[in-house]
Amino acid sequence: MTRRSARSLFRQPTLPTGNRSMSRGCQRGCQESPLAVHNYRLFAKWTDAGVFFVTRMKDNAAFEVIEQREPPQNRGIVSDQTIELSGAGAREKCPHRLRRIEALRKALPEDTGETPVFLTNHHGLGASSIAAIYKDRWAVELFIKALTSRT
Repeated sequence: MTRRSARSLFRQPTLPTGNRSMSRGCQRGCQESPLAVHNYRLFAKWTDAGVFFVTRMKDNAAFEVIEQREPPQNRGIVSDQTIELSGAGAREKCPHRLRRIEALRKALPEDTGETPVFLTNHHGLGASSIAAIYKDRWAVELFIKALTSRT
């Protein structure tokens, strides 16, 4: 892969006007999506380019289950599914099969009782590894927020 083509894979995605949450603090190579904004075309572009992503799935996202995998025992995974998006225009924007992973949240003082659901295009990693990737990403985000709030 040439240096130029590698850079093009890690360009900052463009957000709709008024939403700057992703551009602030996100370094080059960051492949994340704010919870309120799902750009299915961007997910398709990343998948076509061989770039993997993990994000939270929106509650109102319409999908069709293609395959149901057996969740690993004692890992906090409720379900592991291969899905296709079926919302209005979503399948045309992202025709790829994606993976939907529902995990149990650890009991924390600030626990809201929700069950986080993750969306990824990586079909090779275990479901608990996908959940751990998101958890680690979130821990880094909280650390950076703590550092920047001290200034």
